Amino acid sequence: MRIGVLYPGDIGIVSALLLNLVQLAPGEAIYLPAGNLHAYLSGVGMELMANSDNVLRGGLTPKYVDSAELLQVLDFRTGPVGVLQGEARGSARVYQTPAAEFELQAFQILPGEEPCSTDRRGPEILFCQRGNISVDCGAEQMALEQGEALFLEASESGYALGGEGTLFRAGVGAV
Repeated sequence: MRIGVLYPGDIGIVSALLLNLVQLAPGEAIYLPAGNLHAYLSGVGMELMANSDNVLRGGLTPKYVDSAELLQVLDFRTGPVGVLQGEARGSARVYQTPAAEFELQAFQILPGEEPCSTDRRGPEILFCQRGNISVDCGAEQMALEQGEALFLEASESGYALGGEGTLFRAGVGAV
């Protein structure tokens, strides 16, 4: 098993045998409520978490693993994991989850398009996954390149996006 080569001597690799193996295609997502043990075995993904004062590790890390506390909070129910395809809403693909704390949107921006965001519900994080994206906030214009992020305060009224690439928008979920 490749995971054993990556984490030699880590007893946490045994837990991988108990997890659901979910393979996601580009543009797909999953939602896991609190208490779900999860790991990324390969690829790149966006992970959003609700506000929390803790993260418990279950292995596959050189960091401390609090086994007793982990066993207290883990959800051991079995079943399939629903894959989210996202719902087209304007120029965005919106991933609906039961979490009111956050919502993830993905934009595929093409030259000449300028999707606008005026439906803001609070602070946001914009992350440029690919390409070069411009963010026009009226008086100020910012440029994002691949791997860069921008935090927008709740007081920003709205913005327009330009350029070419893939941008993720993490914000407050619908209440």
